[in-house]
Amino acid sequence: MKKAFLFMLALVFVLCACKKEDNKEESKEESIDVFEYIGKLDEDMEQYIILGNYKGVSVNEVTVTDADVEGYKAELQKKYAYYKPLDKKKVETGDNVNISYTAYLNGVTFDGGSTSANLVVGDGDFDFPEIEQHLVGIEVGNTVSTNITVPSDYFSQGLRGKTLKLEITVNKIQEKDKTDATIDDAFVKEHFGLDSAKDFDAYAKKQLEKQAQDTMYTEAWKAALENCEIIKYPGDIVYRHVEAMYQHYKEEAAKYGAGVEIVIGTDVQTWRQDAIAYAEDYYKSEIAMYAILDREFGRDISDEEYKTRLEAYAKEEGISAAELEKKHGKDDIITSIYWDKVMEFVWENRVIA
Repeated sequence: MKKAFLFMLALVFVLCACKKEDNKEESKEESIDVFEYIGKLDEDMEQYIILGNYKGVSVNEVTVTDADVEGYKAELQKKYAYYKPLDKKKVETGDNVNISYTAYLNGVTFDGGSTSANLVVGDGDFDFPEIEQHLVGIEVGNTVSTNITVPSDYFSQGLRGKTLKLEITVNKIQEKDKTDATIDDAFVKEHFGLDSAKDFDAYAKKQLEKQAQDTMYTEAWKAALENCEIIKYPGDIVYRHVEAMYQHYKEEAAKYGAGVEIVIGTDVQTWRQDAIAYAEDYYKSEIAMYAILDREFGRDISDEEYKTRLEAYAKEEGISAAELEKKHGKDDIITSIYWDKVMEFVWENRVIA
């Protein structure tokens, strides 16, 4: 479903910013989920946007060459470089080790707080280099606990200066193989489900071509969107969108006994500025899509078109049409059909630069 690579909000929750009237009845606007708001409006979308030239937008063609395939393979070989476990039981300075660790803030772990990593003990390249000294002398399979203070230059501003408890398990002491991974039959079967390495070049080219196609679709849509101008946003939808996100983040932070900054990763003022700009882009894209849809197609979807698209989506996900409909719901599937129709229209009317 192409909607996923547009200017969609990368959130894993569904929020509703509903309020009750004094008479306990909900108005139409208040009862609509902020993230589904535009699609539920029974209004002329062109009162909100000036549609510019969305036909004949210029797109740079992306082609896939043999050199691209070789580059793709080289990246994979480095990504899957092999580590050989050593027959060594106790960690010493200079050892290359694989560890797993979980971080806790005020006794609670958090998203991204559990992971595994490879590091060289004593080289200071790990995110929290002070833990390296605690690994020296630890036997493989054992766990050590330590408290660390997050550095002031850590990428997540919300964690800077915080004290975290880390539980670190040494999985193995290892050495990196002198060569990168070999793309042989065993490799492609393990990582890509292919029967033979001889099939890999064709597989790689197909994947790169799909990436190129997605890139060109996205660039065509972005070009069309740049030619559109927002007149106004419906009601206070941008404000409601930002507030819905902010309240969610506050609730998440409260689970850790921390301020909202721990989740948003910066100060509230900076976050709000960025969130407003993001929400405006989000709704501009939504409004433009529905405005083009209404002008070119209308919103009626025949049973035959719905069935055809549903089966195509199900095939992409590797499940049955019934399973897909149950998983996403008919309304979301129809919305994806709308997006695909508009995206395909813009793409089919493009001009190759």
